Amino acid sequence: MSSEARGSEPSGESEACAQRTSPDETWRALLEQRAIERRALTRVLPYRIGITPRPDGGWGDYVREPIMFDLPAMLADELGTQPFDASKWTRAHHCAGFFGLVADRVADQQVFEDAALRDDRAWLFEQWKSALAEACADEREAERRINDERSLWRTAVEQERSWSRQTVVGAEDYSAVVRGKCAFLWTTSAAMLEHNGVPLARIALVREAFERVMIALQCCDDARDNDEDRELKGASTSELLAVDGATLHATAALVLQRLGSVSPPTALATYAATAAERAMAAVPDGKRFIAALGAMAITQQLENGRVVNGA
Repeated sequence: MSSEARGSEPSGESEACAQRTSPDETWRALLEQRAIERRALTRVLPYRIGITPRPDGGWGDYVREPIMFDLPAMLADELGTQPFDASKWTRAHHCAGFFGLVADRVADQQVFEDAALRDDRAWLFEQWKSALAEACADEREAERRINDERSLWRTAVEQERSWSRQTVVGAEDYSAVVRGKCAFLWTTSAAMLEHNGVPLARIALVREAFERVMIALQCCDDARDNDEDRELKGASTSELLAVDGATLHATAALVLQRLGSVSPPTALATYAATAAERAMAAVPDGKRFIAALGAMAITQQLENGRVVNGA
């Protein structure tokens, strides 16, 4: 399961989002700081980990959803009318994404971590810490936030690995794993909201909205990857959950349609409405009724799932 759930088409959220710094622009800036003797190999890292089919390809070939690459800007409306510069937060968010995607690919055994990849991953981790420390203006705070979220990620990875020994996976367990594996994508936004005076209770609601969107995207991603997962792991996610791909798509749509119950930020609500339409469009007409029944049976469990920190 990839916590970088991807959409088949960019959803075109807003002109403002489109004008923000892209992950590939951040990546090019980071490469200038890489040791010269390492730079050529690091430059093709997206190709080496299999997220682009071209050696000259980039992160944008895989990560297309605005919630992945532009979350801080999407949440800026939570800050009211105060002046806000998203650039440092966006850079930290991108660095978290680069590191997290590499870590996920290795953890999911989609790529073998040789010495060069280990070196790149260590370098990316330092870039993430440095970028978040700059945004927070506090190195200790950045390290604490990163350690907290990485602990959730490690717990989720271990839980997911245990699934090969289970016949059926509960929807709450599935939800918990998705929440834990997307924790690194939340770190920067949590810090941004807190530093700009958003109450902790409201931040918790925003995180819940974000995680529910990620659960929905992961449902769609896993429905598309049924054959690949069956070949790689011996069972698809649909089979582990005892549903079919149509039900996963319908579940994604229902989770997104119910997002209003947690008062999502405006940009997330708009995004969710578009994503729900895409999810339902993937359900064949002849399966919509049965898929909708299946979705109703597991949606609340997905909403209730929580990752338990085992560290």
